[in-house]
Amino acid sequence: MKALIITEGKLDQLLLEGILKTHPRLRGRYTIVVGGGESSAASLARSYLATSDARVALIADADTNDPDEVPRKHAALSDALGAVAAADRYLVLLAVPEIEIILFADRELAESLFDRKLNASDWAEARNNPKLMLGKLMQGTPTRIINLSKLAHLLLHHDLKPFLQLPLIKAIENFVLREAA
Repeated sequence: MKALIITEGKLDQLLLEGILKTHPRLRGRYTIVVGGGESSAASLARSYLATSDARVALIADADTNDPDEVPRKHAALSDALGAVAAADRYLVLLAVPEIEIILFADRELAESLFDRKLNASDWAEARNNPKLMLGKLMQGTPTRIINLSKLAHLLLHHDLKPFLQLPLIKAIENFVLREAA
């Protein structure tokens, strides 16, 4: 059975699909489902776990950089899923502070992807507010509304294999391959 990867939104799905499709061992072993926000995504994950034999990875934004708050949020989501399924059937991963941080995990990769140098101020903003910086880089103005077709085009025309080494992506890989074994 394929692993289910549940994300908060369409942008999250687009980012993960763009990166995961470059991994030859993962092809055909997962399905990414958009949850429609954190609460809906967690509810959807609980429903799949309660009504099927599916294994589910819930990928959510931490929505904070606070090192005390991130574990609390992780524990709350894990407890919610753990109430309906055994721990080996699910995985909760938080992107700190937001899933867009994937694109800014490495300065060289980010500069290559966006074809521009990031000054110290932009880099700090990217690490603290990655979605806002993504909007700035793609639309020329700080915005949290991302043009998904422009992002899809950007991802399609760049080598995303280096992103496979990121901890969040490696955790998804391990979960999917463990499920598929």
